[in-house]
Amino acid sequence: MVPHNERQRHVVLVDPTDSLKEHIADELGVKGFTISAVESASECLGYIEHSDIDGVVSRYDLPDLDGLHLLRSIRISHPSLPFILHPQEGSEQIAGESIAAGVSGYVPNDSDPVTVVSRLQNSAQEAGSLPDDESYDRYRHLVEISPAPINLFDSEGTIIWGNNAVVELLGLESREELIGSSIFEFIHPDDHDRAHNELETVTGDKASTGPTSMELSLPDEEVRYIRVTTAVGSFLGTDIGQAVVTDTTEQKEREHQLQILDTWLRHNIRNSITIINGLASEIARQQTDDMEESARQIQDYTETLAKQADQERQLLNLVTSRPTPIIFDAHHLVTQAIKTSRKKFPSSEIRLTRANKIKIRAIPKILEALQELIANGIEHTEGESPTVEIQIVHHSDSYGEIRIVDNGPGIPTPAIEILHPDSEINQLHHGSGLGLVFASWVVRLSEGKISFQEANPRGSIVSLRFQTANE
Repeated sequence: MVPHNERQRHVVLVDPTDSLKEHIADELGVKGFTISAVESASECLGYIEHSDIDGVVSRYDLPDLDGLHLLRSIRISHPSLPFILHPQEGSEQIAGESIAAGVSGYVPNDSDPVTVVSRLQNSAQEAGSLPDDESYDRYRHLVEISPAPINLFDSEGTIIWGNNAVVELLGLESREELIGSSIFEFIHPDDHDRAHNELETVTGDKASTGPTSMELSLPDEEVRYIRVTTAVGSFLGTDIGQAVVTDTTEQKEREHQLQILDTWLRHNIRNSITIINGLASEIARQQTDDMEESARQIQDYTETLAKQADQERQLLNLVTSRPTPIIFDAHHLVTQAIKTSRKKFPSSEIRLTRANKIKIRAIPKILEALQELIANGIEHTEGESPTVEIQIVHHSDSYGEIRIVDNGPGIPTPAIEILHPDSEINQLHHGSGLGLVFASWVVRLSEGKISFQEANPRGSIVSLRFQTANE
């Protein structure tokens, strides 16, 4: 019986077959333990992350990662938590590796329930009497609170542990989604060979690497750019890599944006000025048959340059100021954009065809971005009846979407490709204007996503995806 004044201790049983619970549940109850039975290592890690746990008893064969990997992951953040490995089919190798990894007790499968629970009790008593390892605790605490993403992985690239900054960088909901995964699940396929070479250098040759530039592919299809520096380490009987990551996505995007502006200034403005100078020279030498038409052309080019200069100034302000997203009522925002666009294009049809009620997070320039996209759909439409339809779609509590659908010829592939930070920018691949670039950057700075597809039977669909929000 458990003394009245002694709290019940909580133990997690990790076993996909449930046989472990059947084997020792009664004895655990007699000794005063409450039980949480889980089927996988990730469920166990979730319990430990969010609950007060006094011990773990685990099988070796688990569906996501084996009991040894689970042990090593737990030891990073809970070095003295009692952990009993009770495999159904053990071996001397598993026993030796588990002891090296800091197991509290290795109990063969043929052991009776009393033996298993006694080892757990003894481990709990020993854990309570062990002095704290101050240097280890200090290191673990620094890793946990570090604003820099830090990731620990074994010689095969299996992730043992990562701090909160890594979880956030990879767009995961919790640490248990991370632990047991392979680093190659998050590295872009183009960088797999480079990552394999670095893994071999760190865990095989025992040498540090980096900083090395790589590209990440995240679960939500977002791409991020990083520099990673990896040091060799040893933890509980196994060689590990300790990777410190710097997120360079914002820097890469800013460099790309400035390169677009530089190329545009050198190419588009130079060409316009060359044409203007040619027309002016013809007028001065009275070599033009229609002086009024030449003057009108000069006027058109200067007006276009003035408009493009305003776009360039807006883009430069976006690049340098990095405004903070605020909350907008999507319906009010879209109706404003439609009202302004109808005044500018009175002969075009601009209509709202779907209007779910949502509030979105975006930077203040989002209204101008919507107007640019509407104008883009109208100005490039051949014929006398350009049409733009706008839809506001509520997908979930986390995000909503604004779609701009036109009946034009479609957006040229180079104009879309230039928006990607890895795209090559040169005089043959620069885009003719900055309206689409401006809209894309506004959406990106709003922490949203922009995508493009063809409409049926013709035209383009531009989709803007934003985080939804409450006031």
